[in-house]
Amino acid sequence: MIGRLALVVSALLLGCKSASDEAKQSSPPPETHDAPPIETRVNADSAWTALTTQLEFGPRVPGTESHRRCGDWLVSELKRYGAQVEEDTWSYSDTATTTWPLRNILGHLGPAGNGRLLLVAHWDTRPWADEDPDPKRWNQPIPGASDGGSGVAVLLEVARVLEGETLPRGVDILFADGEDLGRRGNPEGYCRGTRRFAERPLTAYWRGIVLDLVGDIDLHLKIEQYSLARAPEVVDWIWQRGAALAPDVFSQEMGTAIIDDHIPLLDAGLPTVDVIDFEYGPWHTHADDVGAVSAASLVAVARVVASLAQTP
Repeated sequence: MIGRLALVVSALLLGCKSASDEAKQSSPPPETHDAPPIETRVNADSAWTALTTQLEFGPRVPGTESHRRCGDWLVSELKRYGAQVEEDTWSYSDTATTTWPLRNILGHLGPAGNGRLLLVAHWDTRPWADEDPDPKRWNQPIPGASDGGSGVAVLLEVARVLEGETLPRGVDILFADGEDLGRRGNPEGYCRGTRRFAERPLTAYWRGIVLDLVGDIDLHLKIEQYSLARAPEVVDWIWQRGAALAPDVFSQEMGTAIIDDHIPLLDAGLPTVDVIDFEYGPWHTHADDVGAVSAASLVAVARVVASLAQTP
């Protein structure tokens, strides 16, 4: 009796196991939901709003009320996206009579520690339209839609999409002031904000990317020569991602050599690349306004930069 009962129980167990195995084999595999790439979160409307809001303040010439109000707004936007913000204020005198009050704004995102990625755009606008076809307007400030506004808009959009993300490395966003105070007779007036920033130790940083004039409605980003000569590995890193995400924008052609905000950082030992469309007709003219720029251009650059910020 005990032996027969054992056989029955054994048979029942084998039947249950067989049925369980069949159920497992017939059940569909569990679904997996991989998060979409971070660059897909870049939004044309918010990037465009970040640009047009700057223009609504008026020309962001250091020392003006428009400049002060825009700077306060940049601080609040970075904080809204979860950044820890620090500011650095100082003054620059270009003559015995002209002193410019300047303000660098630095937002820290992601984990603390070294190996950080530095993203840079200047937020001031040029006080003079010295390339304007109308000489009567040479002493009037430019709107700065692409020259200033576009790089800032891209980095604000990058900060927005990075909010709440677990980043593989820290990302710092520097809105540099006083980039455009130079003249033909005073080249020392250029890049005052990054010159100031480069006075501090940069050992916490891994690589740097400068964005300037990236809003052109017909945007083509050629490779800047100083960047290639002094930071070729960073050029390759950026342009490979650009070829994958925005091949119509990131050109494989060689551009010109440009003195821009990347030079003080390179001189301080940080491998930094200038992402710039210097073939921009409205440069330093009053035509550098909302009609010369495109949301599509902002989106293309923001997608690439956001993707790079997620690189381990």
